[in-house]
Amino acid sequence: MADFNILQYGAVADGTTLNTQAIQNAIDAAAVHGGRTVVPTGIFLTGTLILKSGVTLVLEEGAVILGSPRLEDYRHPTGWGWSRSETDFGDITPWHLIQARDAERIGIIGPGTIAGNGPAFWYPDRPHEWAFWRHRANQRPSPMVHLDNCRTVRIENLTLRDSAGWTLHLHDCESVRITGVTVRNTYFGPNTDGFDICSCRDVTISDCDIATGDDAIVLMGSRHGGPCADIAITNCILRTSCVGLRFNTFDDGARIRRVTATNLLIPRCSRLFDLRSQNGADIEDITISNCIGSTNCGWPVNRPFEIVAIDNAPENSDNNRSRRAGTVQSVTLSNINILTDGRALVVASGAHRVRDITLSDIRIRYALLDDPYAIGQSPRSGGPWMPGVENADVRGARAAIIAKRVENLAIRGLAIHWPSYPVPSEWFLLDSPQRLINRDYFAGNETRIRSGELRPTFKAFWSRELTGAQIDLSGLKDSAGGPPEESAD
Repeated sequence: MADFNILQYGAVADGTTLNTQAIQNAIDAAAVHGGRTVVPTGIFLTGTLILKSGVTLVLEEGAVILGSPRLEDYRHPTGWGWSRSETDFGDITPWHLIQARDAERIGIIGPGTIAGNGPAFWYPDRPHEWAFWRHRANQRPSPMVHLDNCRTVRIENLTLRDSAGWTLHLHDCESVRITGVTVRNTYFGPNTDGFDICSCRDVTISDCDIATGDDAIVLMGSRHGGPCADIAITNCILRTSCVGLRFNTFDDGARIRRVTATNLLIPRCSRLFDLRSQNGADIEDITISNCIGSTNCGWPVNRPFEIVAIDNAPENSDNNRSRRAGTVQSVTLSNINILTDGRALVVASGAHRVRDITLSDIRIRYALLDDPYAIGQSPRSGGPWMPGVENADVRGARAAIIAKRVENLAIRGLAIHWPSYPVPSEWFLLDSPQRLINRDYFAGNETRIRSGELRPTFKAFWSRELTGAQIDLSGLKDSAGGPPEESAD
């Protein structure tokens, strides 16, 4: 396989010369003749690069592809990717640093770095050090790397950093191997997801180390592509201000199925796992095992994990055009060790269904107990995202595990360790201004909460409307030493 070094096509490694055309010429030559486009040591400023079939982009040790800080240096393709308005963008915009469409046998491999110049596309100030940066009306390259309808993809042993939005997005791709990838974004970047895997099949993600502002790894389904299926994730470290591993579906007909995730370390997040069927979508046949994590991210009303089937917020409810009921089913979480301040939710709302859920050998340890009651009374509050007047009981329930409208829920080997006061100094919540999202509980009460003088009583388990449940709470008590369970079946 021939090498096509970008220096031979006029690229300049000074970090200021725009090298878009020189690098693209090297990629085009590799596509014609078959081979590798090689980026040597140095900083190469560029706009959008189009990766093509048969080409592996190789970043050697010390090589940096640096995204231009000017939006006009990025191409604005139309008619591909998700079907979106050309002027009204969500987290996905038309501008990307590296992109490919309808390509086969492509690769991006290190050990070099792709850097997105993210802060150039954000407003320069924010209210406080725990606040998220704000993007400039979505005029930014997002995702930084965007691959659409590609087959046989390798992304290996490189660093992705400083993305302006989503970092790596694969849409409708098949036979994908992501291994040894490091992501380094600020914890407060706007929508700076690590990996977004949408409507892809046959994907393995292994030995990756992700630190980012939004969700670390997201598996998605939507009406704009096929199912997201046959996914294996293993041996990864995930740090984020949001969700470690999220399963997210947007609209009726979307599906995520046959996923295994194991050996994950998630030392910073607001939820280790979020399995969320929205607006009539389906999530099924999921196994998550052998994971350790903490919700120590400085946000209130966290959830160790969440398994829910709901309609979206009312203004987005037209995503369920068929008005079908969504389902989360056949899910097993086993051997999970969690340090937290919040509550796990397993809930179906309205006609949607959650069924055949097994929670085995779950160990929950509490640094403090964050009282959800007041903030949970609003269906649009910043508390547990469970919209609807009928779910005020879920949002305000004080318990380690909350279950409502679940069919065939099995819980065995549950262990809960309530807080030992004072609250550890390294637990961010009492020092983070974000605590005031739950103002009624935290404002002016920080000293009493830290000492343990002010603390709510939590049950081990709270339930409503369960069918076919097998719940083993042997040996458990609530946080004040009373009965472990509150139910109204």
